Order: sequence, then structure tokens, then C-alpha cells
Amino acid sequence: WVERRLFEPLAWLAYLYRKLIKTARQRKPTPLIAGVVERGELREFSEKILLQRVFRGLRDKGNEEYFNKMYGRTDLKSPKALLDKLGYTDTLLLAMLLQPGEFSEPWEIGKYDGLRQGDVSLPGEVGTGRVNFAPLKPGKIGFPRVNGCYVHISETTEPVRVEVFDELGSDQIVEAARRTYLYARLLPGYGFPVGLDIADKYAHVPAWLTNAYSKLIRHHLGVSLQQGEISDTEMRRILVQAIYMTHRDWLFRPTN
Repeated sequence: WVERRLFEPLAWLAYLYRKLIKTARQRKPTPLIAGVVERGELREFSEKILLQRVFRGLRDKGNEEYFNKMYGRTDLKSPKALLDKLGYTDTLLLAMLLQPGEFSEPWEIGKYDGLRQGDVSLPGEVGTGRVNFAPLKPGKIGFPRVNGCYVHISETTEPVRVEVFDELGSDQIVEAARRTYLYARLLPGYGFPVGLDIADKYAHVPAWLTNAYSKLIRHHLGVSLQQGEISDTEMRRILVQAIYMTHRDWLFRPTN
């Protein structure tokens, strides 16, 4: 790759994140860098933080069969098994637990746990080569660690997830959660920070990025179809992803 002057996009993104953090550290006060995710499908907080404590408490009290008795089953012995049964996501579960204005305990999000070995095809070459992406996991040269929490804006909206870089300090997550709530309260029926909504509305995603995702989706769809591996759930997910790569989802955004 070096001899052919090629770069790997994931490595380039990791470098840009590191450069952004380095620049932010040189400024006083340190700027707040945060991302806000709405209508997310993540269930990591529920599985690894919340329900882990629930199951630990049940074991300490000798009541390990609590959920099995509740649902008349015998296989609900772990947070993963329970979430698979109920189909809950973080936002759905926390919407029932958090009051408006409250935010969850921060935790380190496993954004890059999926980085492992994969097959890559280089331009102008026939076939693929094996590449190990594991060095890009959070570390000295990989992607920076990301902390997150959920903020509940109003009774009529699902909690949003706030994400910050861990290396910029523990105060970032608290301040990001506070500002997210205050800005989102300007449109309580919408439940998303007004400033970020405006920036997102007028942002332009590069054509090369959407084209790359489009090719990736079509490739996986074709391979899965040929191998008979697509279930109804996977089909819906792939089709929705394909649709929204070309048509932005403005259904729930304010018109004024």
C-alpha cells in the first residue's frame, strides 16, 4: 500500500479524529466536541450496564429465575437473552426509566469492537487480500475512545444519545448532556438540539461517501441473496439503509 501511495479510509478517519483532539487540547478553554444520535438502535447500555446490575442483584438475592417466572420461560438467564426476547433497545427501555431532564450514567461505547480481520480488494488487482483492522481499535494510534450517555428531553420523544471523546476530559459529557437538553427544549415536541438540527439540515455528504456505501450495500445484498442468507428482518434493515443513503429522513424534522 505504501509503495502504491494508497491509504486505508478507516486509518485516515482515525488520524483525522486524533488530529481534531490534538487541536482541541491546544485551545483554552477546551472546546466542546459532541455528537447527538436520535432514533438509534443501540442496546449496549441496557445489555452491558443496566441489566448486568439487575441480574447481579437478582443473583445476590437468590432470585435468578425472576424473569423466567415472569415470562414463563427457562432460557432468560442473561441480559442478552432477555433483550433478544423483549426486543428492547436502549432508547425504548430508558424512555420508561428516565424522566425529562434526566440523563443516564456515562459509559464507554464499544464503537470499534467490530474491527478485526477482513478481505480488501486494491484498485487494479484481481482478488482480495487479508487485512487486520484490529490495530485501529482505541489505543495510541487507533480511534479515540468515545463516551456516551442518554438524555431524555420530553415525554413525547425518545431519549437521544450524546457522544464525546474521552481524551478531552470527564466534564465534556456532563456539559454536552446539559446543552443537548437545553437546546432541544426549544422544540420539545421534536426532541433534538436546535443548533445541531440546523447544521445537519444544510450539511452535504460527499458523493464519494454515499457512492461507497451504496456499492457496499449492493454487494452484500447480492452475496446474501445468492447464498440464501437473508431473513425478513435483515431484508428490512438493508432496504431501509439503502433508501436513506439517497433520501434524507426529514419526516420528523420541524418545517419552520
